[in-house]
Amino acid sequence: MEKGITEFTGRCFFSNSLETVTIPEGITSFSTAFQGCYSLSVLTLPRCDMTLTSYAVRECRSLKKILFSEAKISLGGTSFGDCSSLEDLIIPPNIQLSYTDIFSGCSSLKRVVLPESIKKISRDLFDECYLLRDVVMKGEITEISGDAFKNCRSLEIIELSGNTTEIGSSTFYCCYALRRIKLPDYAVSFIECLCHTKGTWAGKPFELIDWQE
Repeated sequence: MEKGITEFTGRCFFSNSLETVTIPEGITSFSTAFQGCYSLSVLTLPRCDMTLTSYAVRECRSLKKILFSEAKISLGGTSFGDCSSLEDLIIPPNIQLSYTDIFSGCSSLKRVVLPESIKKISRDLFDECYLLRDVVMKGEITEISGDAFKNCRSLEIIELSGNTTEIGSSTFYCCYALRRIKLPDYAVSFIECLCHTKGTWAGKPFELIDWQE
């Protein structure tokens, strides 16, 4: 690649047969560049600040590993949406998750670790992650936007800190396996976020654990 190139524009590698990709140093932005690369299994991001905008790696259905660097990286909306082979995701503290739907449709995702730097979980962040069971929140999450865990049908337990002050509408909608929530007693709109629960969940008793100081 020629020196001086800083951006991949449009669908420059769309639906390519690439199996591994290492983004070179100097690339600071790309969107839709690798969308639909069904054979891509490993993506390595560079050691420079960069932005992955909307649909950057969407529908890379064989993607199993994302190798993040220590650089500041912003992930745009649906940037990893429908990467249906991704199973384990450890987000380093330099990653920004400000946009919606970033990992929506990652239907094989089972475990997510969020770093201390993440204070807000954005809308639809893990929507339709059907196999997601384990969510580790290392930091003090203050807000969970609406639909964040919608359709996470394997999610069983959520534990939130005393700093969580807002839970958006339909946050846990269709989370049929959810049995236990630990959250602060002043979290707002809790009944609305559960949406269709009235003391039971999928026909079984539901347990709410009040936050204890």
